Amino acid sequence: MCGRTAMKLAPEDISVLAEKPFAKPEGYYSSFNVGPTRLQPIITKDKVILAKWGFTGSHFIINRRIESTNRPLYTLTNHCVVLCEAYFEWKEKQPYCIKSKAKVFYMAGLYGEYKGELVYVIITMPASENISPVHTRMPALLRKDEVDSWLNSKDFNMLESKNEGFEYFPVWKDMGKVTVDDERNVQPIQVKKGFKQPLFEFKKKSKIDIEGINYTLGQVVEALRNTNERNQDSSQLKKEDAPVVTVKTEPDIPVVNVKSEPQTTSRTIRQETTGSKKRKADDKPGAPKNRKITDFFK
Repeated sequence: MCGRTAMKLAPEDISVLAEKPFAKPEGYYSSFNVGPTRLQPIITKDKVILAKWGFTGSHFIINRRIESTNRPLYTLTNHCVVLCEAYFEWKEKQPYCIKSKAKVFYMAGLYGEYKGELVYVIITMPASENISPVHTRMPALLRKDEVDSWLNSKDFNMLESKNEGFEYFPVWKDMGKVTVDDERNVQPIQVKKGFKQPLFEFKKKSKIDIEGINYTLGQVVEALRNTNERNQDSSQLKKEDAPVVTVKTEPDIPVVNVKSEPQTTSRTIRQETTGSKKRKADDKPGAPKNRKITDFFK
């Protein structure tokens, strides 16, 4: 599933790549973090136009599985092409950036007017072999020489998984927030084994006062990380390497058993009083005695 893309091309560059005029580019702005509901340029038969990514039908829809294209998707019946420089997938909460060796690639899509808005979705299909370790789905991709054929066709059979020229790599987790438009969204990082990258990185200018000294949050995190590594190293020490600790003991003190009288409480007094009243009532002449239930059947 493709749910986030990167697109930093200027309108004039998009027009050159599409070989079509960009009609009304106002409202488009480039970003390293494009999420659903954003206006993005799509290529149609005769021009490049802006359309909103995704719409709300029975639920919010941003993609269309190629396996379901035999059924119409509301009013989105026209073919389009979505330009993209990169897209993102998540695996075990770690975002990955997926890019082509070519600067830009072409994704097949559907567009149309829905409830007064021009909207589009991206067609997805099973992932190719080199992308499948990250995600089971990927966008349906087109070569540049296939763009016009796709735009002028109603056939979906020409779509297939493109395997060549794609790579993926982990990126910082801040890009998970759609408002983070940063070049680092498309730059690889090193993920340390056993260390969980924080969801959002600390600002370097932030300070923490510890015993009158100002430290940056980055310095504090680094110090904690080093301490954790030292603790892990020390836990691997052999038993014979452990330091010998001598404990000084005091001489034994004899224990004297003292017999104590049971304490009398208000509860025990009430119980004794109640018990004596019951015994006195049983001792009265003519008082009913307790009998076995079998005595009534004799």
